[in-house]
Amino acid sequence: MSKHWLAALPLVLAACGSGGGAGAGPDGTMPVPPGSQAELGDAEFANAIISTETSENALEGSWSEGSISGNDALIFSDVEENEQVAVACIENGGERDMNSVTFRWYVDAEDTGDSVDIFTSAGAKSFGVSGSPVDVTVSAADPFAVMLAAARGDIRLNSGAASLVVPAAEGMGDFINTCRPDYVVEAPESEDEE
Repeated sequence: MSKHWLAALPLVLAACGSGGGAGAGPDGTMPVPPGSQAELGDAEFANAIISTETSENALEGSWSEGSISGNDALIFSDVEENEQVAVACIENGGERDMNSVTFRWYVDAEDTGDSVDIFTSAGAKSFGVSGSPVDVTVSAADPFAVMLAAARGDIRLNSGAASLVVPAAEGMGDFINTCRPDYVVEAPESEDEE
């Protein structure tokens, strides 16, 4: 074993909390990293989607193609044909302009809070909101749009007193990917081609 390693061993042990060193928590263990599950508590993770299968908690209904304000959309309706959630592709016109994706939740304004939390198997995101329906609009290249495109199983929504679980649309990935304009990046010419 290297002598340098042996010389550093007491410092490493002290930093890790061995023997109640300065880096140790009150109980002699390593401090909890900021933002970890242990620091935030289990309540923050109660809504996490950990399965790519639709759960029995998901509202029964179906996704269909439709339109919102003249823009292509996927719309989830319950078995009584009441629209619950929609994802729309908002075309921004110009050749170089990025399209937008709008996620819409048809919920009563008096039931919603200041934000909406959206949980999928691909991640979770929170947005400030006001009014009804709840609309979240992002660039088609935004990580939230990518998260929706990759969602499998349930999509869980929470805002104030309102909550909803719907199954993710099977064609949502293709729908959102189609919403992104095609960008062509040309490879630089190599010196051999000149």
